[in-house]
Amino acid sequence: MTALRTDAHGFLISDRFLIQHPAIYKMMTYGDHESPGESGLPIVNWNTWGLAPRGILTWLATQAMGVSRFPWHPDQCQTQTPVEGQKAGALDVLMEHFGSPALIQEGVRQMREIYEHTQAVFRRRNQKTVVLHRSFCDNTHQKDSQGYADRLLSMACAAEFLGHEHFEINTNILTSWCEGAGYGANPISIRVEHPVENVFWGSDLIASKGGRVEQPAVESGEWVIFDPSLRGRLIVPVDGVVKGHKGPEWIPQYERLQQYSRASQRLKTPTQVAEEYLQKQADHLEPILFGTLPIYRHRLLTLSFWQRVILALQIIRGAP
Repeated sequence: MTALRTDAHGFLISDRFLIQHPAIYKMMTYGDHESPGESGLPIVNWNTWGLAPRGILTWLATQAMGVSRFPWHPDQCQTQTPVEGQKAGALDVLMEHFGSPALIQEGVRQMREIYEHTQAVFRRRNQKTVVLHRSFCDNTHQKDSQGYADRLLSMACAAEFLGHEHFEINTNILTSWCEGAGYGANPISIRVEHPVENVFWGSDLIASKGGRVEQPAVESGEWVIFDPSLRGRLIVPVDGVVKGHKGPEWIPQYERLQQYSRASQRLKTPTQVAEEYLQKQADHLEPILFGTLPIYRHRLLTLSFWQRVILALQIIRGAP
């Protein structure tokens, strides 16, 4: 019996979809090949990471898919406001390109066409699932000063200690993934087998308006996953957490809490502490990235030299 494919390579140039909506194309791609006299958008695009394009595309995607989360279960694009000029620019984009019911429906229709094209390509491949990676770093700010990569690894350790095969994390509605191991500088990657119904678009499926048809319009190797869950929870397999170099002093956060907590907390069993930690951490939204790297001293996660080499080889070979 032939195994069903789960890879994300081997796509053809003919598999690519040409986005007609000018604003959606510029937000979703690098925005190449603008027409003479045509100006760029006053906001950054998806590929350069910004709240403005991600917030607008998330809003359009939820309408196109007919999915709305439960109250009080948003993603970061719905809880944070773009900064400085990006906020004003986002409003300009919304008013100019989506400022009436008819314009909104035009944008929603284009997003639906992008999604349906993606699904048609996977159907032709007779593919049901796809294995993708998403990497994380510690350069994110949390109220408890814990880095996000550190948090994920601590959750994986707690789940493994409890004998669980999976654990849950909060996820945004649209998230970036890749087939390889992600950015080599990020110390933690998660590997998840997604149903193809959750794949919204990918770099191999979006055509460039530039001069060369083979050039990518979206960051090479990127796949964008739509989370349809009402609670915004992603199930991560414990064995799907690719760990970075932790350092000899690193211990899971729930063990640190038990060591330095009040006497009442120390009276709890390790199992109780691990269970409470997992339940609490699952409520944390994925944090917004910042440009600077805060130092978490003993718990900052880094990749060793050989781990970087292995990740580089995986990316080159396209290994899952």
